[in-house]
Amino acid sequence: MAPPKKKDINFLILRSNISEGRAFIKISSMPTSFETLMSDFKFIKIGNHKEHQHYKNVLKIMLFDIFVSVKDSNLKKILKKIYNL
Repeated sequence: MAPPKKKDINFLILRSNISEGRAFIKISSMPTSFETLMSDFKFIKIGNHKEHQHYKNVLKIMLFDIFVSVKDSNLKKILKKIYNL
């Protein structure tokens, strides 16, 4: 039987600015790690409440940005398979 779910705590981030972000990608089947520059992001009203932009959607936007910025075709194929893109 699954343990009872804990009560959710709603949160709200009023403003978020990400500039000069970098993503470091390491996949166990590849000997080297990869670094890629991310776009600059500005988000307003992020949280887990229905009336605001859900934080999971923001993370999806950022992950897609990382995927698009990858230049190595082999790495891109692996990421596409892992994340079902």
